[in-house]
Amino acid sequence: MAFLLSMMVGRADDAVRPVSSTWAFEVGAAQLADTYLTPLKYNGLHLGIGYQRAQAMRFCPEKWTNALRFRMLFDRARNHAGNSVMYSAGINVGWSMLHGWRLPHDISLRVGGAADADLGALLLARNSNNPAQARASVTIGPEVSAYWLRKVWGVGLTMRSPLIGAFFSPDYGELYYEISLGNHKKLVHCAWPGSFRRLTADLFVDVRPAATAVRIGYRADWLSFSANGLTGRSLTHSAVIAVNCDFLSVNPHKNNEAKIITAAY
Repeated sequence: MAFLLSMMVGRADDAVRPVSSTWAFEVGAAQLADTYLTPLKYNGLHLGIGYQRAQAMRFCPEKWTNALRFRMLFDRARNHAGNSVMYSAGINVGWSMLHGWRLPHDISLRVGGAADADLGALLLARNSNNPAQARASVTIGPEVSAYWLRKVWGVGLTMRSPLIGAFFSPDYGELYYEISLGNHKKLVHCAWPGSFRRLTADLFVDVRPAATAVRIGYRADWLSFSANGLTGRSLTHSAVIAVNCDFLSVNPHKNNEAKIITAAY
């Protein structure tokens, strides 16, 4: 048994696991709604930048990969009358662990779990008592991705949706000044599909002549939640332009014929 374990560890250590890094810029349309600020829907511009770092795991590189991602988001939207502007800004940090399968016709499928933390705020300057609303959540849920590579062309799809977690919401009509004085009841709520729903989907095409790929895609991000008689919603559709690169650390003591296992495809 010890001999078999040592052989398995040896094969994992001998594998070369390049880091797959993706830098992305997204631009599109946003729809914002939050009844703490206003019952109206606001529509406008969505912008975002992001980074993702993915790599095959050391213990079983051919089957398991992990990814760390970071996004900065900004929205500027107007009401239907055009006389009021709402701003939204936030950051998202996430981590995923996926198990992969190699399917026929050069298709790879990965299924696993994802954890996400979001922090942001909405601003409606025309309000006097309640001009801003904070948004914060920590969730975990499933993630599914698929990738098809044929010569220099690649097509990918990724979907994530939370199942459980926690999110912040003040009480109906509660001022943030009251919260600062110590009124902390009913601020943190359980995030489950009945109170907190989100779906993030990416569809993209790669032009990959070598280890570097130019990526063009579409991203949809839908969020809806309700608590304390309040509801919130955010829907964005955006075009994504990205660059994906594989970075390889060269170790002169490793076997030059070691198998290269990438997390990108």
